[in-house]
Amino acid sequence: MTSSSSSGVGTVDENFTRVEKDQVNSIEEKLKQYEEQLTQVTNLLEQSPQANPSLEKLKNQINEAIEATNQLLQDAKSKLQTKIEDNLLPGSICEAKYEDDGSWYTVRVDDVLPEIDEDDEKKWQVTFIGYGNTIECTSENLRPFRPPNPDALVPGDTCYAVYSDNGMFYEAVIDKPTDKGTVWVTFKKYNTAEEVPLTHLRLTVNKKLRMRKRAEETGKQQVADEQRQKKKAKQEKRKKRQQEQEQERESNKQNWQQFSAKLGRMGKKAGMFNSKKRESAFRSPMGPEGRVGVLNSGKAMTPDSKYTPLSLARN
Repeated sequence: MTSSSSSGVGTVDENFTRVEKDQVNSIEEKLKQYEEQLTQVTNLLEQSPQANPSLEKLKNQINEAIEATNQLLQDAKSKLQTKIEDNLLPGSICEAKYEDDGSWYTVRVDDVLPEIDEDDEKKWQVTFIGYGNTIECTSENLRPFRPPNPDALVPGDTCYAVYSDNGMFYEAVIDKPTDKGTVWVTFKKYNTAEEVPLTHLRLTVNKKLRMRKRAEETGKQQVADEQRQKKKAKQEKRKKRQQEQEQERESNKQNWQQFSAKLGRMGKKAGMFNSKKRESAFRSPMGPEGRVGVLNSGKAMTPDSKYTPLSLARN
């Protein structure tokens, strides 16, 4: 096994500008918040039938904050770009945009071209690693190197790696990634193994699609796990509520039983609950002469008076 002569030293990668990049992102987020606030205040002013000095003052303050934040953002971006450009020295590794297909490729900086006059943009001469072609480009077509995701470096997968003998890309198989920013590969054409830096490695299109699909599946799995946790928490809450209701019913039952027992004891002491059967006042008297009427009177019912027509009663 041989080790590639290129070790990735002098690589301008994303970690190199992490602090400046985070600062730019933070300012952009703050600017977005100010713009949302300005929209809300403007809508309130439009809906207000009368002038509102307080809202007008707030709107002016937000506009001033937006103007100041925009200036901070420009300064932060300028600082970031300056740091990148100052480190794009001959021999350093970064990425350049290839105009023919719009894709980004790893390149090595060959030279920083001199500016003919003040109006000229600063340019760099770069060579595409693994391809050999050279172009001139401005800073807008250069960016820090973006290494592949470590999860993508799966042993046995196919990739393209730069062969040390001629510096060109060849199809290879990933053997084992290392913790030094390199990976061992075996070139199919030469059947030889080499340790190559990540800057000299290019994943296949199918591999990128698989990585994208894996990321989507991971995101879906996270959503499913969150939904499962929410459902479990909801079930546990419902179960706890049912237990509380059952305990409450049992407590009410016991209280009622205790109350009934106490009431019974009080009634017995006061003679409220005795065994003597009480009779109804409308019960028929006992015996053959009994009639419905006064209880135990023993008298027959009062006979009806004889009906006499009115005309005869006058005679």
